[in-house]
Amino acid sequence: MKTIYNQVKTFLEINKWARERSFRDQAIILILRENYQNIGQSSFPIDKLRDFCRDYVSYERLWRKVTQENPDLRGKDWDDKIELEQNEQIKMGYESRFYENIKQLELL
Repeated sequence: MKTIYNQVKTFLEINKWARERSFRDQAIILILRENYQNIGQSSFPIDKLRDFCRDYVSYERLWRKVTQENPDLRGKDWDDKIELEQNEQIKMGYESRFYENIKQLELL
């Protein structure tokens, strides 16, 4: 049986479109759909749905690990994350890099 890590790595190697962060959820669902072929049917047992949700969390965590350890499997938007987060913080009324500034002040 393939490990989750290997499934994710293989999927990213084969499906270059999935490397972009914006497609991660869709790609994980496609991987999981192979494991849970009856999902979406009304007769799908609640315990299987619970297992699906737990597996999704594992796949998402290992997806980040695979892309962190394999730079060649990262999407073009990999380096945009910090800028996007800072823009959202500013929109919400926070100072950009607020937490980094607090950490630096604590060191003084």
